Amino acid sequence: MQRVCGKEGCKCTRGELHPSLYLAIRVGEKRKMIHIPQALEVTARQWVATYQESWQLMEKISQACLERFFKDKERGKRG
Repeated sequence: MQRVCGKEGCKCTRGELHPSLYLAIRVGEKRKMIHIPQALEVTARQWVATYQESWQLMEKISQACLERFFKDKERGKRG
């Protein structure tokens, strides 16, 4: 996202906004935007990458469990 810093005479007051990083999270049913300070951008990006990797692994595990369930269910019908 882009933002205005508020400093008098800064280029952002003329429309050249500063890029900034935000993290979108859900709190209950609402979505919340959290500003990430520049000093924590690398860390925040690593956290997001780790979350995404974990989510993908959970999806693979869920799919494997579902496939195993259907195989066991089919064996139960035959046996």
